[in-house]
Amino acid sequence: MDKQTMIKHLNEDLAGELSAIIQYITYAAKATGPYRPQLAQFFLEEVADEQLHAQFLANKIVALGG
Repeated sequence: MDKQTMIKHLNEDLAGELSAIIQYITYAAKATGPYRPQLAQFFLEEVADEQLHAQFLANKIVALGG
């Protein structure tokens, strides 16, 4: 696989991670019911993991010249 193809695939993965961040924030905001606090906390904790994944991918993309 050439470098440009690798960058393309990494960018696609990065887009997925950023999308997941938005989804988890939305899920946290829309959680309802008696377990809302726990659900919101769970989803917001997932955001931090997705941010780490996104930063990792972004660093790799930049390192490859993307």
